Amino acid sequence: MSKHLLSSLVVLLSMTINAQTIDLHGKITSKSGTAVSGAIVTLVKQGVKDTTGADGTYSITKSSVAILPQLLPQNKVLSIDKGCLALSLPEASTVKINIFDINGNLLKKEQAQTVPAGFYRFNIEKNISTARVLIIRATIDQDEITFRYIPLKTGNYNLAGTIDGFLPPGGKLAKIAAIDDTLKVTAAGFTPKSVSISSYEQELNITLDSASVGDAGRSAGCGKATTLKGQTELKITSGGKERSYFIRLPDDYDNNHPYRFIVSIHALTGYAVDVANQKGYEYYGLWNLANPKNGKGTTIFVSPQGLKSNIMGGNYTGWSNTGGEDVEFIRSIITKYENELCIDTTRIFAEGFSMGGSMSYALACALPGKIRAVAVHSGGRMSGCDTLHRGPVAYFMTHGNLDSMCTYPSYGVPEAQDIARLNGCKNLDIVKELKPTDNSGNTPVCGSFQDCKTGYPCRACIFVGKHAYNPGNNGWVADSSWKWFLQF
Repeated sequence: MSKHLLSSLVVLLSMTINAQTIDLHGKITSKSGTAVSGAIVTLVKQGVKDTTGADGTYSITKSSVAILPQLLPQNKVLSIDKGCLALSLPEASTVKINIFDINGNLLKKEQAQTVPAGFYRFNIEKNISTARVLIIRATIDQDEITFRYIPLKTGNYNLAGTIDGFLPPGGKLAKIAAIDDTLKVTAAGFTPKSVSISSYEQELNITLDSASVGDAGRSAGCGKATTLKGQTELKITSGGKERSYFIRLPDDYDNNHPYRFIVSIHALTGYAVDVANQKGYEYYGLWNLANPKNGKGTTIFVSPQGLKSNIMGGNYTGWSNTGGEDVEFIRSIITKYENELCIDTTRIFAEGFSMGGSMSYALACALPGKIRAVAVHSGGRMSGCDTLHRGPVAYFMTHGNLDSMCTYPSYGVPEAQDIARLNGCKNLDIVKELKPTDNSGNTPVCGSFQDCKTGYPCRACIFVGKHAYNPGNNGWVADSSWKWFLQF
C-alpha cells in the first residue's frame, strides 16, 4: 500500500475537522491500458468535476470543502491503511499504543484516556523511522493485540500476527472526519463506474470496462456482410418518390461492432454533397472527431438530400416536410440500415444547420423513440412538429444573437424551450441568462436546463454573430456537438 496521505497527525484529539482541501487526481484508462479521453470524472457529493484530456488524466481541486457529514463508526475496528494504524471507536474508550524494535526496545509509548468516539490514524513510518521491523502492541479498553509490521522497499508492507477486530493508537492519534463520497466516471463507449473514496486527497487511477451493447441495442444488421465501403451516394424510394442521400462508413467498419448513427441535414438551398464533402469539416465537422485518422471508427454518417419546393418565394432545396414526407424519408433510411449494418439503436442522432436544424427539431418531435438526441444550429420550426408522437429527446441548440435569417430569439429559443418542457426541465431564460460579448463568435455563453428527466438533458449556447454553422471558424460548434452526443 502507498505511504501517501495524512502526514499531519499531531492533531489534538478534541479537535473537530469540518473542512479540508480537495486534491483528487489520476488517470482513466481502458482495460488494454489505453488512455480514455473525454471521460467526465465527478466528485458526486461535492458537485465538482473534470474532463480527461488526450492523456486520460484528470485533476479535481478545491481550496475548501465541507465534509458531508462526519460519520461515527458502528464497530470497534483496528486496521492498517496506507501505512497508518487506523482505528474506529464507536464510543469513548481508553487507548494505548506501544511500539518496539525487533530487540524489544521501546521506541514509542502513547496513552490517551477517554478518547472520544470517531475515526483516528497514526502514521507508523512517519513517527517511527529508527527501525525496520516493528513490534506493535495496541490496546483498547481491555482488549489487546500484538503484531509485527515490516516495511518493504516497494512502499508496501507485510504484517505478521493477527490483526482483526479492534484496537488503536493514543496521545498523538489524529482524529479525522470519515469521508463518505463517490467518484463517478462516465465516458462514451465505456460502462459508467463509481468508486467510493475515503479521502479527498489522493491519486486514484481508474480502469473502465468497455460498454457492451445489449441485444436490444444491437441492430438486426449486426453480423451481416455489406458491400458498402467508405462514402457512397445512393437512392431510396419513400412516399412514392425517389430520394437520394450519402452514407459513409468508418474505414475500419466491423459488422459485429454496433456504431453510432448520425443524420447530418443540409440547410435551405443546400445539398447533401456539400455536407458530406466539405473538406476538413465533413458532416459539420463531426466526421473527423468521430472517426479520427489512425484511430478507431465509432460512427456511421448519413447526409440526406432535401426536395425542391416553393420555399420563401423560390424553388429551393429544403425541408418543407409536407405531410411529414421528410420525416418518413429519414425514417426509411434509418430502418434500412438498422437491417443492413451494425448500428447501436440506442445511439441514433440528428444534427443540422438552419432549415437542417429545423428538420432536426421535426425529427425530435416525430421520432422520439428512434432519435436519441439532436443538435440544432440556427434552426427554428420551418419543418413543423408532429404533436401526435411526442416524447423526450435530448436537445442541444446553438444560435447567433445577431441572426437575421432565422431571427433570434423568435427562432431557436421557442423550440429549445418546447423540448425542455417535454423533458420535464425547469425553464432556462436563454435570452436573459445567456449573453455573449465576444464579437469574434469564438466564445459562446452556454447554459443547461435544470432537473430534466434522467438521460434527457437540454442545453443552449448563444454566440455573438449572424447566421453561421461554424461561427468564429474555430470549430467550437463541432466540438460541443460531438461532446453532446458522446454522453449518450
